[in-house]
Amino acid sequence: MEEILIPFSKKKLRLILCVALAFVAAGIFCTTLQDSLYFSDFNLTVTYKQLGYFFISFFSIAAIILVYKMWDKSPKLIIDKLGITDKTGNTEIFWRDITKLSVFTTHGQRMLMIHVTNPQEYIDRQTKTINRKSMWVNYKMHGTPLSINTNTLDISTDELIKIINERCNFPAAAL
Repeated sequence: MEEILIPFSKKKLRLILCVALAFVAAGIFCTTLQDSLYFSDFNLTVTYKQLGYFFISFFSIAAIILVYKMWDKSPKLIIDKLGITDKTGNTEIFWRDITKLSVFTTHGQRMLMIHVTNPQEYIDRQTKTINRKSMWVNYKMHGTPLSINTNTLDISTDELIKIINERCNFPAAAL
């Protein structure tokens, strides 16, 4: 069984970087305006200048992170004889534990949900608190703590499902 290495999609990261830089440009433009916005629901007034500085700082940091990710050549998803290693969430999923796959769609983004026989073990294995909490929420909402977002990976959700189905010997219509 050959090892499959799946990196970040440089094309998708470049697109997201362009959006982040557009928000930085919008933030620079906002800092030149003198008006303010009033949010009646929150009884809050925000100047365009404040909004501009927020856009510049937040989206500049996002752009720096995206550039770093574009230079990173290491695979983010590894599929081998033992299972699936998700480097983005620091999770190793063993073939013997996978019971079924499902797809969850939200706001046009498809998430591959991987159902396992022992979900609590996968949650307990997480060393980072934020990852553990995120997995717990996934488990309560979707019945599994394990999900893979292929939006920034160099593979489509359908291709990934096909590979996993073949490796797990699921029938072709397992989804």
